[in-house]
Amino acid sequence: MTRPDSPKIDVSRLTTHIDAMAAQAMDLSPDASSRHLHNGLDTPLPPADLHGAYTNHRPLPTAGIADRHAYIVGSGIAGLSAAFFLIRDGHMPAGNITILEAMMLDGGALDGAGNAEEGYIVRGGREMEMTYQNFWDVFSEIPALELPAPFTVLDEYRIVNDADKNWSKARLLERQGRIKDFSTMELTALQQIELLKLLLARKEDLDDITVATWFSEGFLKTNFYMFWRTMFAFQNWHSVLEMKLSSLPAQWLRGPPMVTATRFRN
Repeated sequence: MTRPDSPKIDVSRLTTHIDAMAAQAMDLSPDASSRHLHNGLDTPLPPADLHGAYTNHRPLPTAGIADRHAYIVGSGIAGLSAAFFLIRDGHMPAGNITILEAMMLDGGALDGAGNAEEGYIVRGGREMEMTYQNFWDVFSEIPALELPAPFTVLDEYRIVNDADKNWSKARLLERQGRIKDFSTMELTALQQIELLKLLLARKEDLDDITVATWFSEGFLKTNFYMFWRTMFAFQNWHSVLEMKLSSLPAQWLRGPPMVTATRFRN
């Protein structure tokens, strides 16, 4: 949404500096402060590169919010986060929010079930990093499950990480917990070319093509694919376009995974 008749910035006092920069041999951008770092109707503050504690505020309630209702499809991380922000930032009463879930178990791909005797299953692995500011912000305001007030889920998470440090002793497990030989990715030259072609393929050319259809015989049994599919919870019949867009470029251009979620049953 744009504001009509937005006031223009008077840059006359900066003309000397802007002209001096324009005369340089190097192609430099004009002083950003001449257009952005000010408080006005035409420029919201703070700028994108200066976000910090200033943005961590409580918006005022919208008129009539107590009479509105929200229906969220899915109880995964997106749905639960939407409900959280509706309650905290939107000031919507929690009783006005309905979450629709087709499965018997809430949590989406965040679910986890099982025990040591019968085995465990987790549909997706998650890598928690210190840069997930929004995620930690959410955790910091949800009351702790086991610790007394005023502890939060963030406190519980941090305490567990500090008191019970762990690291990966194996990349792949098979046959009820045996360590699999993962010294190589097991990719043939042809399969490596297929991966490059996938990275370079146009989105329009990947419609209705599954992972199993795109790759040659043997790819689905390689260590590379086992690393990838257990980390991102994909199946052989999933879209190869989804493989290209969601996980493959970002993860594998920066190297193999450091942590792999492994599925197994006794």
